[in-house]
Amino acid sequence: MEKKKLKITIVIVVFVIYMLYNNFLPKAESIEIPDVETINYIQVKYNETIKTIRDKNEVNTFTQVLLKAKPTRTLTTHDLPVGVGSDYYSVRFSTDHDRDYRSYIYMRNNVWYVEQPYVGIYKLDKSILDFLDN
Repeated sequence: MEKKKLKITIVIVVFVIYMLYNNFLPKAESIEIPDVETINYIQVKYNETIKTIRDKNEVNTFTQVLLKAKPTRTLTTHDLPVGVGSDYYSVRFSTDHDRDYRSYIYMRNNVWYVEQPYVGIYKLDKSILDFLDN
């Protein structure tokens, strides 16, 4: 009987810890990327270098890489990335709508991230380098 009570207590404690963890450290919301059909071009800026992606196939591939990013539990409460200095890529989506879509891509501790101010921080696949290095 004592073993059964102990098991039930352990299950309850684990469940409560899990619920507290998810409530106080939630994962980021879904990444916000405009619909591909509405994107006129994507502008990627690093320091003084600006790359513009206009080809619809490249735009589609770039957005697919971003949509595969995994949400983290790190909050973003600033307009620009914090803790990476000026070593980041600024990504701007020009769309048919008035809404401005901006994201920032950077590497921290050998992991690539995309950050959307006030939305979330997401882990990126290394395939993003195909767009950043060219």
